[in-house]
Amino acid sequence: MLHNPKNIIKKIYSLILIAISGFGLKVAFHHKWLMSLPPEQQPLSCGMPLSVLYQRLPLNNFLKMILQGDAECGKISWQILGMTPPTALIIFYFVIIALALINFIKK
Repeated sequence: MLHNPKNIIKKIYSLILIAISGFGLKVAFHHKWLMSLPPEQQPLSCGMPLSVLYQRLPLNNFLKMILQGDAECGKISWQILGMTPPTALIIFYFVIIALALINFIKK
């Protein structure tokens, strides 16, 4: 938007946005799945705080650890417009993907 991209650059931006939003959808769906598990099947512990994990683990292990999700991820502690955060993010990412597809298709 800042530099008014044309044709191919606009399509590349749209594809990048779709890819990033697709990854966000995957994470949000996984979080929603964790929240839907019965309490006895939810993981037992949250582990170390993110700042400690980041300092102690190599980057690839750090990313793997936080993307797996556990324990507190299964608890609903707040809501957005009556929805859990993962549900709101799923809607948000679908809207972003739809807008990026429209931008990709239109001339």
